[in-house]
Formats: sequence, C-alpha cells, structure tokens
Amino acid sequence: MVFKWRDDHTQLVLDLLRKQECLWNVKLENHRNRNIRDKALKEMVKQLNIPDLTQEDVKLKIKSIRSRYSSELAKVLKCEKSGAGRDDIYVPKLFWFKKADLFLRSVCTPRLSSSTKVSKQNLLLLG
Repeated sequence: MVFKWRDDHTQLVLDLLRKQECLWNVKLENHRNRNIRDKALKEMVKQLNIPDLTQEDVKLKIKSIRSRYSSELAKVLKCEKSGAGRDDIYVPKLFWFKKADLFLRSVCTPRLSSSTKVSKQNLLLLG
C-alpha cells in the first residue's frame, strides 16, 4: 500500500532531507555509499515518526520531490531565459518549491527542452 503524504509531512520531509545531504547532493562522495544512504533514510523514518512509514516510502517521496522540483525549475529557467517581462514570470505552483529551492538548485540541472522544429534558416543551409 502506498503511503498518502499530507502537506505537513512534505514540509517535514524537506526539513529533514536538507540535513541529510548524502540523499540529495550527487556531488558528495557519500551519495554513492549505499550504507550511509540507508542509515540516513532510517534516521528520516525515525524522525518523521509516522506509523507504518517505511524507508521505501521515504525514498519514493524524495524521488517525487526531486522530479517535481526539477520540472518546476525547468519552467522557471525557461521563462528567465526567454526574457519574459515582470508580469509574465513563471511562479511555481508547488507550495514547497521555495523551501526545496534553497538546497536543491545547486545540484539540480533540469533539461531544458529544445524545439524540434526546423527553421527556415536551417532549411536554407541544408538545401
């Protein structure tokens, strides 16, 4: 059974995750050490103190947070790159985005999509 996360749980997960850098900072050597990561996950489960919560639940929540954060960050960066005006700036809809942004931006590099359209200029060069 999949655990149902509440908003207050997500806030707490972010607070705890920030302290467990080995779980999110891919630049750390400890990030690759399974024993250290497992210990950090166990500590998070213990500190969350939620009945029937497993390490796998926390692991999946972290993955979900990173994925959703990365998606929102890509939208923010795309908007910044486009030179959008002040009124057109994309504001993330995730209530926890700012909290995650404090520590995840330094290690998160979302892939900005590029257009697959062939421009007239490229057609002229190919032709």
